[in-house]
Amino acid sequence: MVRDLGYHPVMASTQDRFDLPPPCRLPPRPLAAHKGSFGKVVLLAGSRRYAGAAALAAAGAGRGGAGLVVVGTPSSAVPIVRHGAPSRIVRSLPEDSEGRVAFPALRLLRSLEANALVVGPGLDQSDGLTALLARWLPERPEPAVLDADALNLAARDRRILEHPSDALRVLTPHPGEAARLLGMTTEDVQSDRPAAARALASSTGAVVVLKGHRTVVDDGHRRWTNVTGNPGMATGGMGDILAGLIGALLLQGIPDAVEAVRLAVHVHGRAADLARDRVGETALLPEDVLTHLPHALLEAGA
Repeated sequence: MVRDLGYHPVMASTQDRFDLPPPCRLPPRPLAAHKGSFGKVVLLAGSRRYAGAAALAAAGAGRGGAGLVVVGTPSSAVPIVRHGAPSRIVRSLPEDSEGRVAFPALRLLRSLEANALVVGPGLDQSDGLTALLARWLPERPEPAVLDADALNLAARDRRILEHPSDALRVLTPHPGEAARLLGMTTEDVQSDRPAAARALASSTGAVVVLKGHRTVVDDGHRRWTNVTGNPGMATGGMGDILAGLIGALLLQGIPDAVEAVRLAVHVHGRAADLARDRVGETALLPEDVLTHLPHALLEAGA
C-alpha cells in the first residue's frame, strides 16, 4: 500500500549524512549457472521520441548481469531499441498516435513473466499510460524500479505507487521528480536532500534513490550518501542506465535488496569516474559509462 505523500520534514543529524563505502561485493557465480540463474528483467520503456532511453536502460540491465532482458516498447521504437540493444528481447506494444505505449498493451504486459521490472525510461506521458500503470503495477509482486516518466505519471495518479505489502519498489527520482511527488519545489528538495529522500521513502514504503550530487539512498529507516560520480554525468541517458542496472543487480544473489540498490548506485558512479579519467567530464556520454561498467563491476567482485 502507499501512504500519504505529503512532505514531512525529517531532521537529519550530522551522523546521518555519512559517505557510502562500497556497500557489498557481488557473490561469485556458480560454475553450473545458466541464464535462468540470474533472472528475467522486463522493461516497460521508450516511445517514438525517446527510443534511445529504452536501449540504454536495457543495456544497463544486460551489463548488470540479468540472465534475460525483455523490453516492451511502442512499435515505432522497436527498430532503434533493437539496434541499440541487439542481445535483448524486444516486444512490440500497441501505441497511440504520438508513439507512446497505449492502454491496450495492458493485456500483453499482464502475460509477461518477470523476476524484476524496470518502468519509465523514455516512456513519455499520456492519460492512457497513466491508466495503464495504475492498473498494471499494483498487481505485480516482483521488485520494480520506477524511473523517469513512471514517477511523473505517479505524481498524476498515486495508485501507480500502490503495491502488495511484501513487494519491493525502488524509486529513482531526480530532484524535480521528487518535488512533484512530494508536492513541493525543487529548491525545497535540494535544500535538505536527506530529509526529502526520507519523506518520500517513508510515505511510499519504497527504497528511494534521490539522484544528483551525492546521491541519497533511503529505505525509510536507513540512509546513505554515495560518493562516486562526477559532473560529467549531467547529461541525458545516465539515469536510464542506472535504472536498468538496479533491476539487474536485484537478481544477482545479494541477500539484502537495499544493498543491491546501494551497489548499483556506487558502481554506476564508479564507471562514470573511470570514464571521466579517459575522456574528461565535458565529453562524457552515457555510452562511455556503459563501456566502463564491466571494470567497475570487476572492482565490486564480479
